[in-house]
Amino acid sequence: MGLPKMSTVAANLLIDIGYFPVHVNLDLLKYNIRTEYSNEVLMAAENSLNCSSDPDEMIRKDFTSLKIYAIHVGEADETTTQELREYKHYYKKVKDHENYRPSLVIGHQANFILLEPEVWENEIASDDYK
Repeated sequence: MGLPKMSTVAANLLIDIGYFPVHVNLDLLKYNIRTEYSNEVLMAAENSLNCSSDPDEMIRKDFTSLKIYAIHVGEADETTTQELREYKHYYKKVKDHENYRPSLVIGHQANFILLEPEVWENEIASDDYK
């Protein structure tokens, strides 16, 4: 046939002649992994999904709808989130957070500080409230 002796060429040929479907998962075929199961096995899997073993499930708050903010972080788990309806704080980029009075700064991360709303409003009017 004049085709190179490569596995991808062979797989494409088998797809072209209709032996394999277009979106075949060759690893399933290679390792002989089953993809069809009896109703008994499927029902057991469904039951195991419905039975939660999480003791905190009923008391945990769902924060998946909140926006996530990352400020100069290397890891995704170092991000923070705020719901602005409940928390009205504002971030400001600064050169050195040490120059701000501690009572004005709620928290800081890298070159950002977290300010109370009143302080932020003053910041809009003037930059010398340190």
